[in-house]
Amino acid sequence: MLLHLLTLAALAPQPTAQSLLAAVPDDAHALLHCNDVGAFRERLERNDWYRLLGSPHGELWLSDLATGFGSATHSDTDQLWAVAQAIEGEIVLFDTGPVAGFVAHRPDSADVLVHAMQAWLPKGAVAAQKRIELDGAIVNLVAWPDGPRAGHVAAFVDHPLALALYSGTDQDALMAAVTTGITSFGIKRNAPLVVSYLAGGGGKSGGVEAFLDLTPFIGEAEEALRDSIDDFLPDPTRLLGLEKGTTVHTSFNAFPGTHLEGRATLNIPKDTLAARLAETFLPLSPTLIADLPADTWAVHAIGWDLKRFYAVARAALEAADRDLQVVDAGLDAAKTMGGIDPIQDVLGQLTGEFVLSFHEPKPNPDSSNDVWFRQLMVLGFRAGLLDGDRFQLALEELFGVAGFDAYLKLEDIAGAEAYMLPDEDEFGAIDGGLAFLPNHFSFAAARYVLVHQLQALARKPGASLDPGSLTAAAIGENMDACFFLCIEMTPLRAFFLRDLDPELRLPPLEEGQPARDPFDAQFVSSIRRTAAGFELRLQTR
Repeated sequence: MLLHLLTLAALAPQPTAQSLLAAVPDDAHALLHCNDVGAFRERLERNDWYRLLGSPHGELWLSDLATGFGSATHSDTDQLWAVAQAIEGEIVLFDTGPVAGFVAHRPDSADVLVHAMQAWLPKGAVAAQKRIELDGAIVNLVAWPDGPRAGHVAAFVDHPLALALYSGTDQDALMAAVTTGITSFGIKRNAPLVVSYLAGGGGKSGGVEAFLDLTPFIGEAEEALRDSIDDFLPDPTRLLGLEKGTTVHTSFNAFPGTHLEGRATLNIPKDTLAARLAETFLPLSPTLIADLPADTWAVHAIGWDLKRFYAVARAALEAADRDLQVVDAGLDAAKTMGGIDPIQDVLGQLTGEFVLSFHEPKPNPDSSNDVWFRQLMVLGFRAGLLDGDRFQLALEELFGVAGFDAYLKLEDIAGAEAYMLPDEDEFGAIDGGLAFLPNHFSFAAARYVLVHQLQALARKPGASLDPGSLTAAAIGENMDACFFLCIEMTPLRAFFLRDLDPELRLPPLEEGQPARDPFDAQFVSSIRRTAAGFELRLQTR
């Protein structure tokens, strides 16, 4: 139920002294919280992206989303949506494993919310199994006799200060959570999870926030990882140290116009392998703006020292006496067949700078309806190198072993050596290749994209991204990030979302304003290292 209501509450500011957070049980490992759903909803309803979903253009998307969500989670979507629409004030959701709970501030006129919450309970001839009066609250305890929730029990709590729904597979655990909630309404008490949430700044965003302690899930994840790599790679489980206390804190808020904002922090336990691996991520290259071609409308850049990552991981595996024979056998085979050392000649030459960029299509763009093919044809990739000549020789050896040299022709492209596909008839519209520079290598499926990349890297006048552009401004704001993604939404829609009405406009928010195109916006996402782990920032603006 936590997942169900979390999603709907997201669609539908410092906690008060009598916050409903007090109702969270001590054994909870996940919570969702919003101080004022009504205020959040008002902002959301003035947001262009939310308004797009409610327009004729977005109705089909929303219908498909609701159908898929309901079938995947056995949700009573209509009933839960009615609950979300009737909420005002503070809400708290929590999950302990056996029990999920939803607690809402009791509005002045509670009839609509009471009816909506009761409508979610089992239907038909199933009467309340128990009706309990506890500390001024009425508790109706019911069960689902059949269907996808057969064996689950639920409780509806009607209290003078709050209304609540609880669901779970263990009736004793459910009643314990109900009792904790009822006896905590209106007092100051905080479960350990809430203490951590508030200590990390929780409750201050004004939007919807979620806090998750990953510790209970680590064991299961390790088992799944171990099974997936059995007989292929040495078992890495129980080495990362995530079970020592890993938490995730996310927040989401909406504002009038095109502005959405999300944040997430991942806290990684110190002095663990996970923390040491996190240190291998690097900030963006200071030359990123100048290195991008002028026609770039989307860029995805990553800073990651792969050689150091490999060294740290290998040292940890060796210290734990893990068997590395499979890995070493593969490396030895590459040395024997290709005459190269994959670690020193390939991995060791990468500086950690990796960039994917999207560019304006040719004047007569391909008419294919295959989105992935159209994406490939405007996509460029490049990576930074320490020694371009050494890296080129290593790849040439690999080309020979794989037989690729029979299909590639060495050409001079914009002053750089490039292996190009020579016969367009044989490879269709793909006419790109792979080029080498002293400190970069670059790849593109389309020749013109490769040319644009090489001209920018060579600093040909006018070839680089305009430093005064919106994309350049977004890069400048995120130079300390190790992961960066920026997309100008207008070319995205024109190129990939062809089914959308090109004249799409939303009614103005205020009288006298022009109609709005929600795609007249920019999407920016970044991840940066913090002292405790990582921080994700996401926004449209």
